[in-house]
Amino acid sequence: MSTGAALKRALALLELHRPDEALRHVHTAITSEPGNAALHALAGHAYLQLGRFQDALRAGDAAVACGPELATGHQVRSVALLKLKRAPEARQAALFATRLNPELAYPHVVLANALQAAGDEAGAIAAARHAVELEPEDADTHATYGEILLEQDRPAEAIEAFSRALALDPEDADALNNLAVARLRSYQRDGVGEQFEAAARLDPRLAEARENLLHTGPAGRAFVYRRFSAACALLALLLVPGASGGTVAFLLFAAVFELVRALTVRRLTAGTRRLLADDRRARRLKPLRWDWTWPLRLRPWWWLLLAEGFRSARRHRRRTRDGSWRPPA
Repeated sequence: MSTGAALKRALALLELHRPDEALRHVHTAITSEPGNAALHALAGHAYLQLGRFQDALRAGDAAVACGPELATGHQVRSVALLKLKRAPEARQAALFATRLNPELAYPHVVLANALQAAGDEAGAIAAARHAVELEPEDADTHATYGEILLEQDRPAEAIEAFSRALALDPEDADALNNLAVARLRSYQRDGVGEQFEAAARLDPRLAEARENLLHTGPAGRAFVYRRFSAACALLALLLVPGASGGTVAFLLFAAVFELVRALTVRRLTAGTRRLLADDRRARRLKPLRWDWTWPLRLRPWWWLLLAEGFRSARRHRRRTRDGSWRPPA
């Protein structure tokens, strides 16, 4: 197979999320043409899909060594470094990519993520906006802009960006999941569970959508009711030796919580009920998979007021900050 054919085949396989097969084609081509930077960059993208970030970084290094004037190698390096929690180096690699290809949107998308990780929030917003200006009909640029806004606690603006991304690509599961998260943070709870479920159906590999579906809305309440019923039953057992009335009271509480949970689960869709049952089986008697943080998600009104005050203070500090990255003129 020629190098061009191997590249096309590997790209098609990556689009289908089959990185192992793509790597086999790329490695065969690299054996016959080891100095081809595009092949090394493609291998880096496959490693990124597999979550093998150290290997992706090595592939990016090889791409840069073979073709330092090509932006693709620098982009792979930036994403890999970002995943490896090396934000300053990721920022530097992304800046190289944007200087080499300033007219393309994707290098600015990579730069926006790198700047956000490096703490330059205003620069990240500027880079994401510039990517949208370069490719206004590309759903990924709007989705990236929404992600940056969401990370900066600006959910109302993020909702608009994710909505635009979904108007361009209605099957973007990540954007749909993030839209539901942004709506939750804006206290727009109606229909959020359905959006998480739709995102999980669009991309069964998207673990975030499944987790969000199972820990918010009615499914999340069912999760909490089960914990309360189990806690009450345990307390009742501990009080048995004393034969006190507390045993009966806690058993009654446990039964009430379990009844409420069962009624809540009945109102869920069949798909969500299956996910809930699978999640419960996966966690059973496996402490390493148990979620110990669920009480922290029960936030009363005073917690919400404090959180909103904190977010307002952060927004005010951002408005007064300067010295950030700006897109090239």
